[in-house]
Amino acid sequence: MKNSKVIIDYDIRGWGEKNEKSIHKKYKTLIVVGIQKGLPSNASDKKIGAYANRHKCDILTSDKTAHVEYFKNRIIQSVEIHKFASYKKANKPIYLIKLKKRV
Repeated sequence: MKNSKVIIDYDIRGWGEKNEKSIHKKYKTLIVVGIQKGLPSNASDKKIGAYANRHKCDILTSDKTAHVEYFKNRIIQSVEIHKFASYKKANKPIYLIKLKKRV
């Protein structure tokens, strides 16, 4: 079963475009930072996390510390991080981040 939505962080938008087909195998909707209204190219990690929480999205990023900012939203209890792929051109891993709310 496909997940609903995933945010592709601005730093990996090139990788996202190149791998759009494989990402669509797992997600119905791809939301690219810098293209999506409400997520400009200079959107902070905190803003991306709030957007992901509000719209029930997962996040793809190569940012190793972005998850720290997501905890600034008090409703986030935990952050689940998985290695999703490798961005060989930029020599960095792509992380899949899932936010978990407090119940």
